[in-house]
Amino acid sequence: MMERLLLNFFGITCLIESENLEILQRIRDDFSYFVTDKATTVDFQFRHFDACPPIDNIPDFPLIYTSRNSRTFEKNGVRFNDYNGKLLSIYDYNRDICTLYSTDMNRSHEVLYLLIHSRVGKTLDTMGLHRLHAMGVRKDEVDFLFVADTGVGKSTLLSGMLKMDKKLELLSDDCPLIDESGNVYPFPIRLGASSPEPLLKLGSGIYELEREEFGRKFLLSTSELENPIAWSSSRRMVLAFGHRREGACTIQRMGKIRAFLSLVRPMVIGIGLPMILEYWWELGPTDFVRKARIGFKRMCSAIVLSCRAECLEVAIGNDPDENIRTIIKYLRWN
Repeated sequence: MMERLLLNFFGITCLIESENLEILQRIRDDFSYFVTDKATTVDFQFRHFDACPPIDNIPDFPLIYTSRNSRTFEKNGVRFNDYNGKLLSIYDYNRDICTLYSTDMNRSHEVLYLLIHSRVGKTLDTMGLHRLHAMGVRKDEVDFLFVADTGVGKSTLLSGMLKMDKKLELLSDDCPLIDESGNVYPFPIRLGASSPEPLLKLGSGIYELEREEFGRKFLLSTSELENPIAWSSSRRMVLAFGHRREGACTIQRMGKIRAFLSLVRPMVIGIGLPMILEYWWELGPTDFVRKARIGFKRMCSAIVLSCRAECLEVAIGNDPDENIRTIIKYLRWN
């Protein structure tokens, strides 16, 4: 029997159905802030069957894309994605309905999570709301956005800040939204870390995902947090670009042009954002024009954000507590 879950992302509605209650619970935890119990319309529908992928039933469609993890076949707006026999998805772009077959819990969870991000993220782009691969928090009408590569310590920094100050509001663990005027909006999805220790500071309901390419990740739903979700508008934005260094944490100003150039990868191109190219990328001239518009809008929003914000370069040192104290002192939150 198929169970149902409804999500509402700023008016974009998704219906997820599955025979597997654990899959639905994981997706519910991933997107707990966006769970709803009613929707007048459904924009995207995802159906997951806990069954072996019917790979032999893939029709004789042209092979349009291949990667280490998948093969993609498409014809007349219907796309088959074969994930090395572990999962098969059938996406009908004419109706925005996706059907997935897999008995692999982790693969089903990973692909479904990224599939939702891919379709919702692209729709948000067309609405002028663009995801930035960054951690974000807000307090006293001040937004702090921290952009850094994997391994710099975003998760440790975020969990430490939220634990230290229960009045600190969460914008996003991974991808706050930026509009065309450079304003910041919350996109509170699950919190993730490569080890459970940072998340244990915030809640006990940790669950795990064994990712196909990047290994194990520990997750915590935003419903576990004592901290509120940010919503009120901000009067000051601090955009920080972090890197690791030996020694103490240091902060210095960054020029606007350099800040914009540093936004190209995490915002304009979207490197690091949760998504799967197989679902974001569509064929045909109509989508080519749509993607060109999205790229232009992202670039304009990145320019405005870098102009409006105080832009910083933050060297993250060896002492996590000292890193937090240094940043808090700069933001005048103590």
